[in-house]
Amino acid sequence: MPARGWIPGAEVAGCRLLERIGAGGQGAVWRAEHVASGALRAVKATPTDDPELVLRFQREAATLAELTHPNLVRVHSTGTAFGCAYLVMDLAPGGDLAERLEAGPLAPREARRLATTLAHTLAHVHARGLLHRDLKPSNVLFAADGRPLLADFGLARVEGSSLTQTGTVLGTPAYMAPEQISDAGGVDARADVYGLGAVLFHALTGRAPFVAETTLATLTQVLRAPPPDPRTLAPRVPADLAEVCRQALAKDPGERPPSAEAFAAALERRSSLRWTGLAAAGALALLGLGGVALALALRSPATAPAGGAPPAEPAVEEPSVETSSVAVDPPSEPTAADPPSEPTAAPHPLDRVLGALPAPTAEDFADCEATLVHRFLPDLLAQKAGLGLDHAQEWLWRQNQRRLCLALLYRCARDGTDLSSKRAWGILGRRLMDGAHVNAGWTGEIEWARDGLAVIRECFRRGREAGCANAMLREADLLRDGAPAFGLEPDLPEAVRLYRQVDQAKHCEHHVFQRFQVRLAQFALDHPDVEGAPSYREAQERLEAHVLGDGPLDSEHARGAKLHALLRQRIEEERE
Repeated sequence: MPARGWIPGAEVAGCRLLERIGAGGQGAVWRAEHVASGALRAVKATPTDDPELVLRFQREAATLAELTHPNLVRVHSTGTAFGCAYLVMDLAPGGDLAERLEAGPLAPREARRLATTLAHTLAHVHARGLLHRDLKPSNVLFAADGRPLLADFGLARVEGSSLTQTGTVLGTPAYMAPEQISDAGGVDARADVYGLGAVLFHALTGRAPFVAETTLATLTQVLRAPPPDPRTLAPRVPADLAEVCRQALAKDPGERPPSAEAFAAALERRSSLRWTGLAAAGALALLGLGGVALALALRSPATAPAGGAPPAEPAVEEPSVETSSVAVDPPSEPTAADPPSEPTAAPHPLDRVLGALPAPTAEDFADCEATLVHRFLPDLLAQKAGLGLDHAQEWLWRQNQRRLCLALLYRCARDGTDLSSKRAWGILGRRLMDGAHVNAGWTGEIEWARDGLAVIRECFRRGREAGCANAMLREADLLRDGAPAFGLEPDLPEAVRLYRQVDQAKHCEHHVFQRFQVRLAQFALDHPDVEGAPSYREAQERLEAHVLGDGPLDSEHARGAKLHALLRQRIEEERE
């Protein structure tokens, strides 16, 4: 990089350079202060005498300008100065994942949470027609509040374009998918799934999945060596987490999770399925290839893992970008326990009352200081996406703006198309059960006694049909306990049926899935003779696999441990 101009104290794009905090063959990164606001920034610069590097800079700026997400580094401006192209970005003072892993691997629970967050972030990127193509620990930064930030989109690729030259490999060999070496034209979103699987492997074990003395030897392992089991290096890694990681590292893209969202779902749900028979035409049409240029000395087809490929399994339909998941849609046929449908000529009381509430506006959040709320507020108010919904509705509730809170939940759930929006049905049903009906418009107890049960059940039914686990769990709890105020008697067979639907939910957060396991265990102890109830052994194994494995910090761990002891006692009693 030209030394002239790029010195401490120089100003670039309204930022005063403070110190150089990183440098490499492609340029340098400076810590800088925004002169007008005093905010700290990172300025990334590369010489303009390398047209390809400049093109990558322009690509990175254009890519990040299209993306808004709390786990992506934000670019403020771009341009040229003192013989260099530059990007002005948010500073990530928490360092990067590579630095953290120098001290050793992460705890499995922390690694799972990190990989899940990054998978959701990648899904956001993929949904906008982009690939990252260079996932590695040094490209995972950390904000001041601890949030992981996905960075370095210099090799991101838009469908139909390419920075790849024939006969070259662009990427970081230890983390790149086999098809990035052998079939550049066949790379799609599953290559990023592989890259994230390699990052997860490193986080769990403290090293990359394939390590050799030379770049060529590393590429050979990536192409030909079977995916390693993290437990060979870190025996305390839970079996389900190790299996999901190995599947992400499969040589054949068809055996990996078909999308980043499916990868996140497997991590959150703590289940692992084989993804086989996925047609290439059904995958995301996002072709690309990433990182450090080197001569392609290994243009050979990827080989199957030693020992042969696993038996072929039934083909699975490729999930869509918006609702990608390995789960099966929950049954939607009406059952005897479903609330009766309203006549088509009249709106459901849920829609009649909540649909009449005034919509929240940006002015209603003027006093909110939560950054996440303001970051997602435009899409939230336009019902384009449900990101940030939890923070926004909680803030309104705490401010005693409960009518606005209910209106926001209802409109997001009704009009939003993504699963983050549909989760609002379960939250809305819970709010109404907790007495918020008086804020919605049901002022008389007689009116609420008439409509309440149907309204609450309708919220949960709509959330259940959208595949949201929180609604399934709430409805199951309602049927398990009954609702004396509405004359609803407990329906235990139907309750356990709904509990079991959580296993197939499209959207299931980690804490909800843990709560579900605890509910099933309690059900097994309280109602062992009900049809469909889990056996003591099944309930015990579920707790061991999904609740007790992560350590005492999990919210349901204490209850799960007590239930596990009771189940063990019951099993021993049955043996006697």
